[in-house]
Amino acid sequence: MSRLTVDRPWEPRPCDEAATEQLAAALELPRAVAALLCQRGLRTVDEANAFLRPTLLDLHPPEVIADLERAVDRIVRAGEEKTPICIYGDYDVDGVTGTTILVEALAELGIEARSYIPHRLDEGYGLNLDAVRTLHEEGIGLLVTVDGGANDREELALARSLGMDVIVTDHHPIEGDIPEDIPVVHPGRADAPSPSATLCGAGVAYKLAWGLGKRVAGGDRVTPRFRSFLEEALALAALGTVADVVPLLGENRAIVTHGLRALGRSPRPGLRALLELCALAPDRLTATDIGFKIGPHLNAAGRMGEVERALELLGTRDRERGRVIAGELASLNRRRKSIEQKMLEECLEEVEEGSVHPSDGPLLFAREGWHSGVAGIVAARLVDRFSRPVFVVSLEEEIGRGSGRSIPERPLTDLYDAVRPHALSVGGHACAGGLTIARDGVDALRTALADGPAASVGESALPARFYDLRIDAREATLPLARSLAQLAPFGAENPEPVFRIDGLSLARPPRLVGRNEEHLMLEWRHENGVLSGIWFRGSEFAAEVLERDRRRDLSIVATLSEDHFRGVARLRAQVVDLFR
Repeated sequence: MSRLTVDRPWEPRPCDEAATEQLAAALELPRAVAALLCQRGLRTVDEANAFLRPTLLDLHPPEVIADLERAVDRIVRAGEEKTPICIYGDYDVDGVTGTTILVEALAELGIEARSYIPHRLDEGYGLNLDAVRTLHEEGIGLLVTVDGGANDREELALARSLGMDVIVTDHHPIEGDIPEDIPVVHPGRADAPSPSATLCGAGVAYKLAWGLGKRVAGGDRVTPRFRSFLEEALALAALGTVADVVPLLGENRAIVTHGLRALGRSPRPGLRALLELCALAPDRLTATDIGFKIGPHLNAAGRMGEVERALELLGTRDRERGRVIAGELASLNRRRKSIEQKMLEECLEEVEEGSVHPSDGPLLFAREGWHSGVAGIVAARLVDRFSRPVFVVSLEEEIGRGSGRSIPERPLTDLYDAVRPHALSVGGHACAGGLTIARDGVDALRTALADGPAASVGESALPARFYDLRIDAREATLPLARSLAQLAPFGAENPEPVFRIDGLSLARPPRLVGRNEEHLMLEWRHENGVLSGIWFRGSEFAAEVLERDRRRDLSIVATLSEDHFRGVARLRAQVVDLFR
């Protein structure tokens, strides 16, 4: 284990026993489910029912989002005047699904629009000046952004100066004043609070599509045909919502719950081929399937500079073409994994060699030849290991492009002011951001991060990790896992329940599995039988597992779920850590 690794302790999450008993009795719920609801702040019958049974009535009407009706007005007029429209998206899952939703919604309404998604490696994130000029030269009269654009002031000004109308749809934090001469459809605007504030880019695009459907229908309802489109498009909105890691509460929870069902019965040949390729049962899809299987395949296209593959996969109506593209995405994803593993190993080598500052502050890794499209994933892997902010930068000639990741308790936003004097650009969310930097500024930035106010918080100041409930191994059963599924879909702000499980002893030595033997397959005995589990990327802990078993001090922290293998349901524990 690296000397920079921090073993954050595990502590029990507080549980109100009286409220748990009342809720369990009132709703006839297993005690574990009632306790987990209470821990999530859902203590009344009405609150719990609304959470357990999300409906499409939970979706707020589109007009609650600022400037959405202005955007609808302009798009409808463009359709009437045959103004050429371009939907300008982003290269991640959120941007690609949102772009597809809008292009197809407009087509359903008889309005033609083309799409444009920038090349991640050549053009970078957001609007860019060259693309704006090119689109103007090609005759585009209305530019509609998806999942970005709110902070691209220079590019927006250029588009307006060229005579193009612009509509921005975005959900990222807005810096500075909001342009008044264009509609900025953004649910999180400080000047116009909205109950839809946590939507992702695809969610905002979905609401705009809904608003357009209502306007064209001439009332509060859309036509039956457009309603069918919106129901089917929930599959795309769910993909973007899960992949962009927005809170899975409220209307996002409804979008994902019903979107997973729509995804399972989607007529889109590309999506059906991708589900088959990922060995996913359409009637048992989960948010985890999106986050760890479907999403990475779609994201691989953008990361590897071939985002048009993902866009075509979502839109194609040709069955054979869908299978071909799904196979191409699988190939890109395998390549992405290989590059990611090599970059991760090289970062860890720098840690072991002492090339990075051995403080407990932010870490910066930069090297020639690294793939900038994979930098964010590598940074996230390093954050999992070191529990601190991490920047990974790919150097090419005199410029470096990279990504930052962190944990909520140590947000990147606290570092941006320290980064700006040394970077060409920096920005993003609390847990994910990006930067561009001149090669000769890397050492100065590394020193600034190591010596700045966030450099050393002390290991004791790092937040503890919490498990939800403590159970004995005999209580880890398939019926318990099935009851936990009532709390799904799991994701941001509704994480999968984590258990401390005691009373275990190894049934056999841990087994290394995976292409690079990075995972740990485990099997434990307990009084009532055997519990099987896997610890992803847990191979380095094999010796510790054996030692803890020898000392009869083996307790794990894990999630429990129902797994299906060759048509047989079984319980699976996914190990998060040994209890420390």
